[in-house]
Amino acid sequence: MSTVRKAWAAAIAATTFLTTPAVATTVDFAYLNGSDSVAAGSFSYATGAAGVLNYGDLTAFDLSISGVTYRLADIQALTEYVYFGYDTAANTFVTSPLLSGPAGSFTGSLSALNATFNHGFFFAHVPTGEFTEFSIPVTKFFTSVTFVVADPLPEPATWTMMVFGLGAIGGAMRYRRSVPAIVSG
Repeated sequence: MSTVRKAWAAAIAATTFLTTPAVATTVDFAYLNGSDSVAAGSFSYATGAAGVLNYGDLTAFDLSISGVTYRLADIQALTEYVYFGYDTAANTFVTSPLLSGPAGSFTGSLSALNATFNHGFFFAHVPTGEFTEFSIPVTKFFTSVTFVVADPLPEPATWTMMVFGLGAIGGAMRYRRSVPAIVSG
């Protein structure tokens, strides 16, 4: 096998191996009061994950409530009434079991508070339809929750590896081994 063919085969093998897509499914959600959005966000998880997911299953989380935004890294500092339950098959939040803490026991659909209850959020479940953002503080009502599941996209690391793989293919195609000319004399 020629050197060019070997380089070409190696580049294709590397591209195939390195670009196996690690994809994430993203879900956009909104808490609505009638047709008005009162809180909205999105979360991502590894495509193929199934069942009821919790914060630990997420690769990203973003929630905006009355001008306050929470991300997945923010949740780690919140230790009271921490709950996230999303059912992948039903495409809905799952109501928590009874969450117990210093303020009593509650059920909710999405929550995370700090120990002093001055930062975080707590969403009750439908039909109760009430939520509080504790750092402002503000309490609002909602009548429904909507979910839109986006098509899975490759994660940034996958894009990097695909670009590397394409570069390797391009390099292999450009590579030419010089063959010395045979001069007969």
